[in-house]
Amino acid sequence: MTVEELSAKLVELDKGVLYRGAHQVGTKEFCVLEFRRAVLHQSHSDTPDDFLDLRALNDAPWSSDTVRTTHLLPVLAALWDWPTWDIKIQRDWATRVALETVRQLVAELPGLPDDMRVRCRNATNLAEARAAAVEATKEAEAAACAAEATGWAMVLVAASAAEWAVASMEAASVAASVAGVAKAASLVAAQAAGAAAADTVLIQACQLLRNAIRHE
Repeated sequence: MTVEELSAKLVELDKGVLYRGAHQVGTKEFCVLEFRRAVLHQSHSDTPDDFLDLRALNDAPWSSDTVRTTHLLPVLAALWDWPTWDIKIQRDWATRVALETVRQLVAELPGLPDDMRVRCRNATNLAEARAAAVEATKEAEAAACAAEATGWAMVLVAASAAEWAVASMEAASVAASVAGVAKAASLVAAQAAGAAAADTVLIQACQLLRNAIRHE
């Protein structure tokens, strides 16, 4: 499916945009997973089944439904044939996604010292990425305690989600890893100052998912 075909289908089935959360049958509103199932004439549900769990990314703090749709539809189109991908291709893709989440997203968490950011950005494999994510969580926690900032709970969960994503890939659990990546991206965006900054993080996450695709 192309982005253009999906856009046309969304206008036909929905109101032309993807919405946050789960929806009832007949409401003419879909999240990204409900929309995919509708296009495939499957029963209505927001569960991923044979697809990837993109719910955290869909439900992230996008500035508008239009912006969400503009950047999630290309992800859906790029991953449309996921169930037919060879398992090695799936794992290689998810490994790249988990690694780049630490390099690109966790490295930008607020409160991290410069040397920690460099460590995240320079991770070359899953083991290094996981170690960096663990340390990033500790650094964020220390900064939160020093600032007595309750809002930092989201930061800690974001770093932990990234750690979970990498650990899952080490265990070859593609589904769990991608769910962790989506959660991490959503929570990093929640810490961004303003809607535009949150969109920037989420757009980066969408690009990350697409750029990791290599069918060599």
